[in-house]
Amino acid sequence: MERIYREEFKIRTYHTDSNLVASLPALLNFLLDSAGIHASHLKIGVGDLNRKNHTWVLARMLVEVESYPVLGESVLVETWPKGFDRLFASRDFFIRDNEGKIIARASTYWLIIDLETKRPKALKEIPPQLLNPDQVVLLQKLGHLQETCFEGL
Repeated sequence: MERIYREEFKIRTYHTDSNLVASLPALLNFLLDSAGIHASHLKIGVGDLNRKNHTWVLARMLVEVESYPVLGESVLVETWPKGFDRLFASRDFFIRDNEGKIIARASTYWLIIDLETKRPKALKEIPPQLLNPDQVVLLQKLGHLQETCFEGL
């Protein structure tokens, strides 16, 4: 199993704004796509969870973007499961440009929800050897939504 999953994405017109620069929603979709594919490789993807009447829910996300790619460029998304914080599973990301420079970084917290009861479920299915808790992506810890949402606007 892969400890760090890597996926390349090419910036297409529908990923860009009127200046032909990738939009933040496009970059976030790259992160979510990569997380979903890696989770499936680890046998804890949405399809795997649905068979148990469970699903993933993104609970928190913190993203720092240093520069945005433009139309025609490719980016490399790297992601890995970081660890656990009570019921939350954390996953981190880097986005690299064509030269390998980190242009964005993100941390996310996810919950597994029982689709019948709508209650969170504990996740203990990620083998510890796949976690990468020592890789520092962001210095700021993800707080509650009201603490981090729209900060700096």
